[in-house]
Amino acid sequence: MRILMILAGDPLGSAAPAARLERFVAPYYLFRDAGFDVVLASPDGGEMPLPRAGSRRQPGPLLDRLYRDMTARDALADTIAIAKVFADDFAGAFCLGVTGRVWRPEAGDAVAALIGRLLRDGKAVAVVPFGLDLAPAGLASGIIIGGDTTSATLQVAEALIAALYGGAEPAAALPAALDLNRQEDIG
Repeated sequence: MRILMILAGDPLGSAAPAARLERFVAPYYLFRDAGFDVVLASPDGGEMPLPRAGSRRQPGPLLDRLYRDMTARDALADTIAIAKVFADDFAGAFCLGVTGRVWRPEAGDAVAALIGRLLRDGKAVAVVPFGLDLAPAGLASGIIIGGDTTSATLQVAEALIAALYGGAEPAAALPAALDLNRQEDIG
């Protein structure tokens, strides 16, 4: 099953960016360890730099894993442009970063428009932080899962997996991935 991770970024000058490395790494490995084919997309495609939180702590096991994982680092260095994403290619999506007006194409927000296509197609979409404007059409045929804090990121990813599996038990790798992700301080 393919899942799209949208790295939406933040408005310029944002003091506390939502799309941070600590918010990316736990869901990314949760999805991969659960057997998903994870595809990364960003507004313009190409390299998507994700800043770390301002902490000087040593990186935990998940960040260490990312630093050693050439496949993941290559994916971050070469994301797909949102305009080139076909919603039909994915079972669902996880969006990290600020989004906008889903049902108002005049707003010109490619990320919000893609989320609208996914919802219209009946897909499950998770968003952290949750800041979607769903007026006037609501959820359409889809499912939306949202959270606002860094600690909610992993819970939102778990809820997305549950939605994609229709409440059935996900892949056998999931419990091990959850244990590792819960031990990690994702700050």
